[in-house]
Amino acid sequence: MPKKFKIALGLLAFLLLAFGINGVAILAQGDEYMHIATVRQSLDNNSWLLPTLEGLPNYYKPPILFWIGMLSEALLGNSLFAVRLPAVLAGLGSIFLLYRLLKVTGAPALFPSIAYALSLGTLKFSKLLMMEQFMAFALLVTTLFFVRFVQTKSYRCLLWAGLASAIAYFFKGPLFQVYTGFLFLAWAIPLFLHFNAQGDFRGWHRVPTILKAALVLHLPLLLPLAWNGWLFYSAPDNYGKAILEFFYVNENLSKFRHADQSPFMIPMGWLLYSAPWTVMIIGAFFLALRSTVRDSRVRIGRMLFVTALAISLLHMLPSRKDPYYVIPVLPVLFAGLPMILYSSRNEIGCADRISRWMKANFVFSAFVALIAFIAALILRLPWYWVLA
Repeated sequence: MPKKFKIALGLLAFLLLAFGINGVAILAQGDEYMHIATVRQSLDNNSWLLPTLEGLPNYYKPPILFWIGMLSEALLGNSLFAVRLPAVLAGLGSIFLLYRLLKVTGAPALFPSIAYALSLGTLKFSKLLMMEQFMAFALLVTTLFFVRFVQTKSYRCLLWAGLASAIAYFFKGPLFQVYTGFLFLAWAIPLFLHFNAQGDFRGWHRVPTILKAALVLHLPLLLPLAWNGWLFYSAPDNYGKAILEFFYVNENLSKFRHADQSPFMIPMGWLLYSAPWTVMIIGAFFLALRSTVRDSRVRIGRMLFVTALAISLLHMLPSRKDPYYVIPVLPVLFAGLPMILYSSRNEIGCADRISRWMKANFVFSAFVALIAFIAALILRLPWYWVLA
C-alpha cells in the first residue's frame, strides 16, 4: 500500500475518532466524570505524583490515566478536547498496531483494521477519557511483541512485551497481568502438549524453554512492584497504604460481593461493541472453532482467539460486570480471526461463506442504521446518540 495512502487513511481515522470530543453530549460513561475531575483538581493542586480527588489521593484507579490527562491539559489548555485527545491517539495507535500485527503474520490487514476503526467500541471509547481504549492499545503492544517472539524466538521481543504489560499495570492494576498470563498460556500449553507420531508424550524437554520465557516476560514486573513498595513505605501521610488497601480490597474484591449481574452482559458487549460487523464476527467465530492448525499463522491466530475467549470468560466471574469490559480485547479478536480464516479458506471453503456473511452483515448494518436514523428523527436525537 502506498505511503501517501496510509497517511491519508491515518488522517481520516484521526478526524473520525476526534469528531465531537469537545462536546459534553458524548459524556456517556459515569466514570469519565470522575477521571476528568481528578485530572483538573490534580492540576489545580499541583498533585502530579498522587493525583487527587476532593482533596485526597484518588483511591479508585492507578495513576497513569490521570498523568496522561494532566499532561495533555497542561500542554493544550483546559478543554474536553485536550483531556480526551490522548484517548483519540490511543484509538489511532490501536488501529495502526492491529494493522501491523496482521502484516507481520502475512494475514490480510487493511479490511480488518478499517472494520475495527469503524466498530462501535472504537468509535465510542476513543472519544472518552476511560481506561479501556488505553488498555486495548497496551494489549496490542504486548501481543505484537509476543507474536514476534513466537516467530523469531528473540527474548528481546519478549522483554519488550513484558515491559508493555508492566506499564499497563498503571492503568488497571494486576488485571492486565492476568490478560498477559492468558496470552502466555495460550502459547505455552500447546507447546508443552507435544506428542510424536507414535502418540508418545514429548513435552517435558520444552519445560525449560517455557520457564525461561515466563521469567523474561515477568521480569519487568519489578516496575509496578517498586511503585507499590514506594506507596507502602514512602508515600506521604500514609496515603500509600490506604491507596493499596482500598484498590486491592475495596475496589477489586468488592466486585465479588455485589448482587450478581447476568453473565450474558459480556457476550452482549461483544454483540454491541463489534457492531456494525456483528453478523460477520459471529460467522467468523464459528468458522474459527471448526478450523484446524495448518501453519504458523493459524497457530498464532488460534493463540489470540483463545486469549480473547479466556479474558471474556474471566469477566463473567465477578458479580459486577459491564458490557464495555470487552473493549480491551476487541482488537485481539479482530486480529486472530483473519489469521485463522485466511490460512483455512481452502480447507473449509470460507471464502464464499465470508462473502455471503459480508453481504448479510451489510444488509443488517444498513437496516440498523436506518432504524437508528428514523429513531433520531422521531425523537429529535443528535447524531451521537448511538454512542451513548
